[in-house]
Amino acid sequence: MLSELCRGPYYLANCLGSPNSSLTWLRYNAFKVLYPIGFTCEALVFLNIFLQSGPIDIDFKNPTFLFSLLFPPFFLMIAYFLFSSMSRKAAQKNNELANARAKSD
Repeated sequence: MLSELCRGPYYLANCLGSPNSSLTWLRYNAFKVLYPIGFTCEALVFLNIFLQSGPIDIDFKNPTFLFSLLFPPFFLMIAYFLFSSMSRKAAQKNNELANARAKSD
């Protein structure tokens, strides 16, 4: 939800035909702070639910046991994919901003 505070003004400025380099930078770089906070909060929620659910029988036929084995690596893969794809997009946009600034100077 915090990311919407960065994206909303960016899209509004673009719709009004007045893109702002500061808003563009914020839109594509705020994730570096917001994504780790969001991933950590989601992991803590999962850990809290997992710890409060009580003991789980170690049985590969038990869906809860299988979920508890498969969720952490799946979660880490998704977090890595999202962060790396946004990092590539941010690098692309930062290069575009730098080129635009160089041309205007």
